[in-house]
Amino acid sequence: MMVALPYSVERVARVKSTPGRRWHPKEKCWSVPNTEGMVEGLLTLFAGEQVEVDPARRPVRVPDNREPPLASGSTPVVRVEPSLFDRVRQALQPRHYSHRTEQAYVAWIERKRHPGEMGEREINQFLTDLAVKQKVSASTQSQALSALLFLYRHVLNREIGDLGDVIRIRKPQRLPVVMTRDEVKAVLGQLTSHKWLMASLMYGVGLRLMECLRLRVKDIDFERSEITVRNGKGEKNRRTILPESLKQPLQDHL
Repeated sequence: MMVALPYSVERVARVKSTPGRRWHPKEKCWSVPNTEGMVEGLLTLFAGEQVEVDPARRPVRVPDNREPPLASGSTPVVRVEPSLFDRVRQALQPRHYSHRTEQAYVAWIERKRHPGEMGEREINQFLTDLAVKQKVSASTQSQALSALLFLYRHVLNREIGDLGDVIRIRKPQRLPVVMTRDEVKAVLGQLTSHKWLMASLMYGVGLRLMECLRLRVKDIDFERSEITVRNGKGEKNRRTILPESLKQPLQDHL
């Protein structure tokens, strides 16, 4: 017997409450004892859920299910299928998207109805609504579009057609705000300990926030006055100068 149901933490917790259950890492499925009343117990456990049960004690057709049919009297299996969001994460990670991009894409996809119920018209309305009613920035609207395009192309294997006249937000042309040296000193003067050191490194070395947080001892070369930034934006490494004034505070910290 095979029982197939969508993945969620709550459903896995229910499976774990079944006496005699066992997890099979290689097959990525749960097995439960083939005892009297087990089928009824599982259906009661997942009452109200969309659960498929093959009464002939054979596996139902689910993705990656390549095991031969189970013979009568063998151990029944509960297979938990990956959710749509798990499939999105599995498609993002091999392509080396950052963890924050992964979080953002999943968050945008969660805000929409199931993709099977959506088409070009609904996507157009969603993007237009972001611009007209929610008044998001141009980069936010572009990120939402990128998330939906990734979902359809790389997870659902479906190309999106012409979206029509989507109201796109124009990116404003603004001059950057640059702090003077005195302003920088005033800000750094309010910080102490490792927070002062981190802010000084970001300012003096030109590190992004996550590049600073992920900095390792082996990436600091005091002799050459260099810092190696690994896996920066675009999965690129680069070298940058370590200011002389930060050498001693950094050595004291280490």
